[in-house]
Amino acid sequence: EMPIDDLIKNQIQLNSLKIAEEETYSTLDSSGNISINIISNAQVEAPEIFGSPVFEQDGFKVWCLGYGKDVYDNNAINFYAENSTDKDVAVMIDNFSANGFVINASDSQYVFSEKKAFFDMEIFKSYLEENSITDITDIQFKVNVVNISDDDYGTICESDYIDVKF
Repeated sequence: EMPIDDLIKNQIQLNSLKIAEEETYSTLDSSGNISINIISNAQVEAPEIFGSPVFEQDGFKVWCLGYGKDVYDNNAINFYAENSTDKDVAVMIDNFSANGFVINASDSQYVFSEKKAFFDMEIFKSYLEENSITDITDIQFKVNVVNISDDDYGTICESDYIDVKF
């Protein structure tokens, strides 16, 4: 059996985690220092419940997992991405619309070589209210994968419009 110290690849140090009041952002509680150990040989496979990826090209896969509310009562679209290449990339969600209305929302997530990531794209409540959207039933977006190792952030691959219904 390998000692845990031999498995640790990285450690994230946080000074503290703060819990803030929603309207004033004043601190309600906070933690002390936090250390998060990242284990190099930990493997996470996309669970079958994710279904099929909405985008799969050139060693990259993206799943749209659904949507829900975040702590600020904004809608958030949840994604999972896999990078099975030797390139460090940013997976970008662009040209977004909800229920047929263009919404000012986009997001990007770094997904390093041979890594996976969960991420979400926040959709501000005000954008939905401006378009009289009370419930998101369908979304449309593009996925753009860019090489973050290049100085010019060149596009590696890009999807056509992807339609997802909830």
